Formats: sequence, C-alpha cells, structure tokens
Amino acid sequence: KSVTSIGKHAFACCNSFESIVVEEGNTAYDSREGCNAIIEKSTNRLITGCNNTIIPNNIKSIESYAFSGCDKIEKIIIPSDITSIEAYTFYGCSSLKNVTIPQNLKSIGDYAFSGCESLDNITLPSSVATIGIGAFKECESIEEFVLPNSLTRIEDHTFDCCYCLGN
Repeated sequence: KSVTSIGKHAFACCNSFESIVVEEGNTAYDSREGCNAIIEKSTNRLITGCNNTIIPNNIKSIESYAFSGCDKIEKIIIPSDITSIEAYTFYGCSSLKNVTIPQNLKSIGDYAFSGCESLDNITLPSSVATIGIGAFKECESIEEFVLPNSLTRIEDHTFDCCYCLGN
C-alpha cells in the first residue's frame, strides 16, 4: 500500500508469477479490474504483468520488459489506446501463440517478441511504420508475415531464426 515508486524492469523475467495484486488504497499504483498487473495510475502505464494478465482497455502504454519471460502466456490482446510496443515487452514468452494488435499501432520495439517460439502468425495493421532490431527473432513458428504498406523501416535481425517463413 505504501509503495510510491517502482524502478524500471523491477520484475523483468519473473516468469512464475501467476497473480499480481496492488493493495487497495495505494496512491501510485493499482491492479484495476482484476487485471493481474501493476498499473501506474498517473500515466495509465502497465509496469509489469504476469502469466494471467488481461490488459485493461484504458492502458496508454506498456513498460518494456513488462511480460518478459512469462512463458505460460498463450494469448494476449493489446488494447486500442496502445500505439507502440516497447523493447523486450514480450521477450521470451515461449508459449505465446496469439497476439491481437490494435489498428492504431505505430511501432514495435527492439526484441519485442523475440523468443516467442510458439507465435504462429501475426497480422500487423496498416498503421505500423517501424519494426525494431530483432523484434521477431527466434519466432520459429511464424509461417506467414504480411508487411503493411505503411512500413518505412525494418531494423537488423528482425526475423532471424524464423525458419518457417517462406516455406
């Protein structure tokens, strides 16, 4: 209840978390709507999630590394207010198979989905302009990837070790 500051990546790679709850009355953070995440109230930014997080619709951004190593997540829906997926956000989520991306997403950060070896397809909306370094590296199950016309930059090593692409 008394926590007023959480440092960057404080819970990175805590892959065994099944539940996260912020105590009622905390002035800086909450776990609204039973979302199983820590949300910074002043910015509506999701700081960290876990294997059972459901991202609330009013979230404006997701901290980098927020889901890093959550290896039991199979599906995630990213709300429409999110315009960028930060670096390492879903890094190493090896069971992640299905991601719903909002129509107004503009960028995908470095290594955002790297190591999501179960991810089998992903559709990027026509709003995406940039994809960061290694963003889909080692996503071994992706069979099809459609690049939108809006894309202006794909960084180095974006699809390294995506063995199924093009087969």
